[in-house]
Amino acid sequence: MTPLEYLVPCRHRREILRVLCSERSDLTVRQLARRAGVAYSNAHREVRRLARTGLLAIRRVANALLCRWTPGTALAKALEPLLREAGRAPGEGTLHANLKRWGAPLAPTGRSVRNLSLEETLGHALTLARHRPDVARVWPVVFARNASRVNLEELELVARRLGHKRTLGFFLALTATLLKDAPLRRFAERLHDRRVRRTEDFFLLPRSDRARKLAEENTLRPARAWLFRMNMPMESFESPFRKFVQSHEAFQEGRDRDVPARR
Repeated sequence: MTPLEYLVPCRHRREILRVLCSERSDLTVRQLARRAGVAYSNAHREVRRLARTGLLAIRRVANALLCRWTPGTALAKALEPLLREAGRAPGEGTLHANLKRWGAPLAPTGRSVRNLSLEETLGHALTLARHRPDVARVWPVVFARNASRVNLEELELVARRLGHKRTLGFFLALTATLLKDAPLRRFAERLHDRRVRRTEDFFLLPRSDRARKLAEENTLRPARAWLFRMNMPMESFESPFRKFVQSHEAFQEGRDRDVPARR
């Protein structure tokens, strides 16, 4: 848990504060809700509450309610460093180390100077996965090994803020297939963006015509369902899943059986 999460446990409020602090300009409540990735009703309620603390000023122009961060207050000065830290994207080294910390079978690259929550790690790893096939391959492993701890709403919020809602939907659908988890599949379905109609390359890397043809041939079914093209068959995800998730579960079950029952 970060200091900001301890002081502001409500995730909607944290995202709204982060956006207001970074923008430093007038925003309508609808603009604020969209940029923070929260529902309009939640944003409207939080704006009213935060205005009473002096953290932001609100004014009405015609039918729109405008709000703006007020940087001069003592409370604002105390929160600003925490909000800036929360809004700073982790570097690749930090993200790689946190993926390892949450169980990713990746080669060590050094120690992290910043511990990320599980949801932040998985959310920011969506960005890295679009450039690194090795990270894409182990994303379902990290989720599955921590499935009981993941806050899906918090993860969705991070993904929406980073512009990776569809990427998250694909990975959750893929992981649901590997886990045979129907509730997770249903959660993934709600992340479909019906406005997206064209298939695109999943990996944001230079591609030759030959590479694109191979991607067309080898794209796994869950990727096709989310209109992604990638030269990675299902076995590329099933193999690390069998090795690092199913074997881990079998070990855990065996260890539990070996523990004497308490009298």
